[in-house]
Amino acid sequence: FTVTYPNPGVPGGENWVVGEARQVTWTTVGLVTSVNVLYTIDGSNYLTFTGGSAVVNTPNGTTGISTIVPDAISNTFKVRVVADGDSYAKDESDNIFNLRGKIEVLTPTASTRWQVSDNQDIIWRITGSIPNVKISYSTNSGGDGYPNVISASAPATYTQITPPYLWEGKCTWTNIPANIIGDQLRIR
Repeated sequence: FTVTYPNPGVPGGENWVVGEARQVTWTTVGLVTSVNVLYTIDGSNYLTFTGGSAVVNTPNGTTGISTIVPDAISNTFKVRVVADGDSYAKDESDNIFNLRGKIEVLTPTASTRWQVSDNQDIIWRITGSIPNVKISYSTNSGGDGYPNVISASAPATYTQITPPYLWEGKCTWTNIPANIIGDQLRIR
């Protein structure tokens, strides 16, 4: 029994994003006819992937399934494949890897123009359970590392867009300062 993917060679050597479709593959020697495909974020509690229960296995060969990455954000994620009905016949990823959420700024866009002293909404889309975001801006297209904080921990208001993983957040930037006039402003 060998998990062939994901099987990063070094800890953290793989990155998955919540909601993505990902392959899990394994090889077996012997007459294992079905398996369960599981994951863990703590090395001791295992949960079954959606579609990962009683998966038909190719005896003496390679089998795989496509599954949706669960909302289990962690840097200690592992995959395990276990023979259905025989908990001793199993294998798991050799190393832990990263499961991340994703944040996409929707507003402002590159063509948006705001005025000094205005109040403007910053809107973003989140994939996964990310309870708070830090909102920063750069005055030189990100070259300065986004040192200017608009909100250090914005829980904002979240609206579920598509169950179970996609959310939208909003935070109002009040009284935009006068010292950031230019066309190189970027928000992160």
